[in-house]
Amino acid sequence: MIRLCLLSLLLGTAWTAQAGEIQWKKSPIQTHWSFGGMDYSLAGQKLEDFQDFQDLIQPLQDPEANRLLAQAQDEALIGSLGKLAGSLSAGWGGAHLLFDDSPASHSNHLVFLCAGLGLDLLASLLSDDGQKAKYNAVERYNRLVRGEDNSLPAMKLPQDEKSLLPASK
Repeated sequence: MIRLCLLSLLLGTAWTAQAGEIQWKKSPIQTHWSFGGMDYSLAGQKLEDFQDFQDLIQPLQDPEANRLLAQAQDEALIGSLGKLAGSLSAGWGGAHLLFDDSPASHSNHLVFLCAGLGLDLLASLLSDDGQKAKYNAVERYNRLVRGEDNSLPAMKLPQDEKSLLPASK
């Protein structure tokens, strides 16, 4: 029993016994703003990569939290690739502007420099949107864990399209 209690504290979960049955209750993710961005932790352990978040959020089977986390992961990947391409383009154009002696090619290098800076800016904005989506997924997880919000009930869809039409007289 003591091992079970210690294990539950280490994993960031607490258990309660009701009518002889053990029910596991997950604890909320703590958020903290720092100069590097938002930091996430659970029971004192820092959550770093998307796999940590998926391991926590997917067992809840909440479509909204899963959608937000997938959106955050996609936007982070696209933002990283865009930042890399933008930095390479800006570096290429800037280096050739500095070291190329031919004034005729300066306009071409200036295009690379400006395009790289623009791509880097757009990729940074996309990465910021990914960070917002990750924060919203964590907040959704916290609301579900605290019991403040439940998943939406499944909609009953009509059996066929004819039932959506007004009845003819």
